[in-house]
Amino acid sequence: MFFKSTMVFNSVKQILYSGFTWIIALVFLVAGIQKLTDPETFVVLIDSYGLVWDSFLWPLAILLPLLEIVCAIALVFRKQWAVIALGGLTLMFIAVLSYGIWMGLDVDCGCFGTGDPEYKAYSSLHSALYKDLVLLVGIGYLLVFNKSKVTASKWFIINALRRSVFRKSVNMNSRA
Repeated sequence: MFFKSTMVFNSVKQILYSGFTWIIALVFLVAGIQKLTDPETFVVLIDSYGLVWDSFLWPLAILLPLLEIVCAIALVFRKQWAVIALGGLTLMFIAVLSYGIWMGLDVDCGCFGTGDPEYKAYSSLHSALYKDLVLLVGIGYLLVFNKSKVTASKWFIINALRRSVFRKSVNMNSRA
């Protein structure tokens, strides 16, 4: 019975992993493509936050969507670095959105460039922040349940933790 429940659990994990992979990849792919189709508007959106020097606006407006597209494609091919990069991008987006909310900015989030339905609605920072938090949960799931092989560095960290826990338990037992 235990074997059967483990198989069911593993198949549910795999379905969730595949679902999160495709949804997250699609979100970042669409967002990147839509930002690249109208970089001038994306430059204005970035500038409206007041966080980037003028000389960096255009490079950022081109490189950020390209990074989103490359990471989305790599995510479909199960590249672990893409999950980490998309997690970092999402954390950065959350920080920028939080800053915009804290400052009381009345700007569009810029998440999907001009193709964003919230672009017309304005004041979309709160809803974009909630969506990014949900996206971050999915990315966290991909990080925790990845199917990558255990690398030497992961093996070293796991064994170091195991030894330190084992030493503590042995020391505690020897005192008793």
